[in-house]
Amino acid sequence: MSRQIINASPPAATATMASPTLQPDPDKYKDRLLKYIPGEIIALWITGTSVLTENADKFNASWHWAFMAICAILCVVYLKLAMKVDKPIQLVVSVLCFVVWVFTLGGPFLFLDWYDPIYGQFILPIFTITVGFIKP
Repeated sequence: MSRQIINASPPAATATMASPTLQPDPDKYKDRLLKYIPGEIIALWITGTSVLTENADKFNASWHWAFMAICAILCVVYLKLAMKVDKPIQLVVSVLCFVVWVFTLGGPFLFLDWYDPIYGQFILPIFTITVGFIKP
């Protein structure tokens, strides 16, 4: 199964009566939204960050930033290899989705003086509503 977002179908001029090619329907807003959100990577983040937080005496802010970078890289690798996504815009948007989730949950941003969790509470719903309109 691919998580590749399907845009408008190309013209069916190549299809013949002898060998019809079925073109999948283009993804609608909800389909694009669900395909953008890297749920598996967010689950990895939640699991890993709970380990870092429970062992705060052993792991400083650098560990949190490094883990976030690793998860962002794994997001691209996972989507390309396992989910067969090859559209660069979709990969970038999925990584942005991950970063917005991390920002909302706090993660390494909690170590920054300017960070306030209320920022994420505003950004997440706005981002979630608008991201589904992006057609890669």
